[in-house]
Amino acid sequence: AVVSTQSTGEIVKRIMMMEQKQQTVVMQCIQELMGCEVPRNMGGHDYERKLLTSNSELEQALRETEEYKQKVHELQLDLQIQREANESLQLENERLLLKCKNDESMSNVMNSQGSGDHNVSQLVENFQAERYQLELARDDY
Repeated sequence: AVVSTQSTGEIVKRIMMMEQKQQTVVMQCIQELMGCEVPRNMGGHDYERKLLTSNSELEQALRETEEYKQKVHELQLDLQIQREANESLQLENERLLLKCKNDESMSNVMNSQGSGDHNVSQLVENFQAERYQLELARDDY
């Protein structure tokens, strides 16, 4: 069928765009068809049936290829979104770590001046707990 049509180049291009597994199936179908001899008294019905089956398998393989391409595209988009979210969480974590360090240094200055205020200690503990929660969220994400 491929040899006798005008769209041979288009069919070959479609086959070449398939994945290796799908190309192998198409190749096996073509080889099977080429090995078939059509007896004169049979009228070519089996040959036509096999040809239709092969054509159907080829179309199914092309549909699957398109579905795989779409899934790959969607996964690439998801990956990009995840990377951006991860970068955002890392920046937020760095900001909170810096804030925590600043608060700790402020606490040290206040403690060294003799004003060991319990509120500053509580503030540091709160920031550390918040940082811990953000790191957990980042790791889970």
